[in-house]
Amino acid sequence: MSIAQPFVYAGPSERLLSDGAPLVLLIPGLGGGGEQLETVAAMLVANGVASAIAVGVVHSDVLTEVSEALPQVAEALAEHLMEIGAAVHVVGHSLGSFVAFELAALHPELIRSVTIVNGGLGTVGKFLRSPIGTFARHPRTCSHAVILFALLGLPIPDFLTSHVSGSSFAMKLVLRGLIEPVALDNPEVRRQVSSGAGQTRILRLLASNRDQWARFTRLAPQITQHVIFLAGSEDRLAPLQDTRELAAMLNSASVCVLPGVAHAAPLEAPEAVVEAIMSRVRPSDSDC
Repeated sequence: MSIAQPFVYAGPSERLLSDGAPLVLLIPGLGGGGEQLETVAAMLVANGVASAIAVGVVHSDVLTEVSEALPQVAEALAEHLMEIGAAVHVVGHSLGSFVAFELAALHPELIRSVTIVNGGLGTVGKFLRSPIGTFARHPRTCSHAVILFALLGLPIPDFLTSHVSGSSFAMKLVLRGLIEPVALDNPEVRRQVSSGAGQTRILRLLASNRDQWARFTRLAPQITQHVIFLAGSEDRLAPLQDTRELAAMLNSASVCVLPGVAHAAPLEAPEAVVEAIMSRVRPSDSDC
């Protein structure tokens, strides 16, 4: 499988890596391009840690021969890690968490630690496989999933995206329940959020991964690393109950709650996310 630059290194990360710094691999969610992880990546670099964003979850021009199936994305990333001879601290955000789980289960020699951000997607995973029954049991979570899928996957004219992202009021209205309103007062946050909208490939990605939850349940016993989950107290896509149920399926896991945070923790609380990652990179640092 050929790979065309599956990582985008943040700042001087390649130099830091050559100097022996640890490498953190950030895996984005549905948006795929990684804009929502840019702030976290820059903060890690400022702490002397090399960081790279895996931008191939959606964009085929980055991972040229990889389908939207998350297991194949994970294998492509593992291949690249083996080529460069690097073991990483992997961080999965939202749907990217399932790629992190794949790497941890099937390539443990490449993974130093696992941190999962807004990744307690048990109900969403079941909804992809059995939408009617899951919606009937969990209407609130599934309703927010449908809204997110529509915002990211339906074609939206550029002028409309630009108009909405320019207004904090409009963004708060559209993203109600997905991102805490105060975060959307920041124009840079609105830019990063809107960058992933209107990608019709996302609908194919969802269809390609409708069985990912069942796959995770099979792989979970193989994950031997301790996994830290960062769960937003206001996250309606990956609620705390779902996150704790997911953690209970693993051999070793803990859940850290981020107060007042919804489903975009890397944008809403980047300092807390970086602190948690640094506790894995440098274990002497305090854990959350």
